[in-house]
Amino acid sequence: MMGFIDGIISEISPAWGARRAANRAKETVLTEARRSVSGRRGYDGARQSRFSRDWRTGGGTADAEISPDLSTLRNRSRDLARNNPYIASAVRQLVANLVGDGIEARAVHADPELQRIAQEVYDEWARSPVDGRHDWYGVQRLAVRTMIEGGDICTVWSERDGIPDARMTLMEGDQLASPLQGLINREPRIQDGVEYDTEGTRAAYHFLTAHPGDPVGGIIRKTRRVSADHVDHMFDATRVGQTRGVPWLCPSIRKVRELQELADAIRTKKRLQACIGIIRTLSADESEEIDDGAEGDVEAGERDTSGSPALERMSPGMVVEGLPGESFTTIQPTADGDSDVFYRQEWGSVAASLGVPEHLMTGDVSKANYSSLRAATVSFWTLLDDWQANIIVPFLLDPAFKRLMRRKALELRQPRLVEVKAEWTPPPRFWVDPVKDVAAQIMEERAGYVNKPEVLARRGINWRSHFLERAMVDKESDRLGLAFDTDPRKINGTGAVQPAAGFILPKAVSEDRSAVDLTTASFFGRMLEAIEAGDHATVNNGFVEAALANRSGNPSGPAMVAIIAALTGADEPENRT
Repeated sequence: MMGFIDGIISEISPAWGARRAANRAKETVLTEARRSVSGRRGYDGARQSRFSRDWRTGGGTADAEISPDLSTLRNRSRDLARNNPYIASAVRQLVANLVGDGIEARAVHADPELQRIAQEVYDEWARSPVDGRHDWYGVQRLAVRTMIEGGDICTVWSERDGIPDARMTLMEGDQLASPLQGLINREPRIQDGVEYDTEGTRAAYHFLTAHPGDPVGGIIRKTRRVSADHVDHMFDATRVGQTRGVPWLCPSIRKVRELQELADAIRTKKRLQACIGIIRTLSADESEEIDDGAEGDVEAGERDTSGSPALERMSPGMVVEGLPGESFTTIQPTADGDSDVFYRQEWGSVAASLGVPEHLMTGDVSKANYSSLRAATVSFWTLLDDWQANIIVPFLLDPAFKRLMRRKALELRQPRLVEVKAEWTPPPRFWVDPVKDVAAQIMEERAGYVNKPEVLARRGINWRSHFLERAMVDKESDRLGLAFDTDPRKINGTGAVQPAAGFILPKAVSEDRSAVDLTTASFFGRMLEAIEAGDHATVNNGFVEAALANRSGNPSGPAMVAIIAALTGADEPENRT
């Protein structure tokens, strides 16, 4: 078109046409120069080409990107979680690993008595139907699952019989909606059901009185305002200023849908591959004798116009007698090729987008080994730590614990209960290879990288109650004269019996424990100094002293024997006297 116009202009005014051609040439040179500079100094990801022509990107805020599509994303995510077996498995695995049988709280305070009261209060409340149906651990499970499938979950607290925060109600994100007057007036600012004050802080939440999907009450769009002080809103925020959460499946919704269609196509093809078709070719003479439409449809078991059996369906062991000149050709569908490999790779990317190891989502460990399973598991544990510490604890667990302590401080007239904090213990994480993992855990603890309470917390065990129970079990086993292979006080790592060291009470202990401890400590000090000084005579005397004390039934005898054996690495003193 431009060439046609330029031609007309050149005919009318050659000078004008020459100027247009010169200017167009300059523009072409400048454009190429810009592209050259951009190619040297810019980002390849921002370059325009015919391959990226249909790549449309937006520069809106988090709310601008989320708000128009949130309802559709929720509905599609839930549909896949209901009907796709892999997505259903992934959601179950996420919930089981994040919550399991419940994330336990351990009350923490400098006052032991106050700590005990707070722990008893929490334990009693957590095992009661806190929302009218589920206990606190069931609420955790339901809230986390709702967040994964729908994007966010609101815990709404209200009073009962004048007691604040006595009633808990879980609200799906579907019920958060901006009231009509808020959409019209624009003041205060209400974004997707969340009201902000002039400082940009969440001031209130606007909930529909009925779920919009309710076939009866969902038609009426009526909202109620709830102060933000009574709402705990949990979602995974990925951008600054984000008001609502999105389903965790968002990056893979389209891909999962396409994989479903691909699976249907592969399944249909597999069914065809299991079938055998036959094409019957008549002889030239038979073809000339057939009068199309003259005989009508041929019933099964009859003979057609050529005199051959009418073939409509085959059965196992069937023998067909053809006429001279006839031929039969079988139809054999081609194999799938690499469709299975492609299918598995695509599901691997879906698992990666959800943060779930592929073998947990698909249940396929046929190509896994210990190293690959452990690498995937350790990476998954890192994500679990992130989600638990940065989403579940601060937006679901801690707020509930604080509300409970405030309420019980009023009911029990214990104002200091509000000072009690909570340490949360996630569900235990089971090892891939217990023998190797336990050995590594022992080495890590012996090296001083972690302490005993931290190790027990990884297994979901409260170390204080565990220590008390362990001491009680050890005391009872000592009283009954039992020696278990798992008791490191009596049995060493090789399964051999070992005497108790001085810092562990021997079996036959006297009533004067202070005297025993003093004797043992003094003996240990003398032997250590003698070994460092190279005083062999004193060390030999120590052997004799320990052996005599042990044989005479002295309460310090077993400890002295163990000290000599540990410091010298020699035989037991009994064998040296």
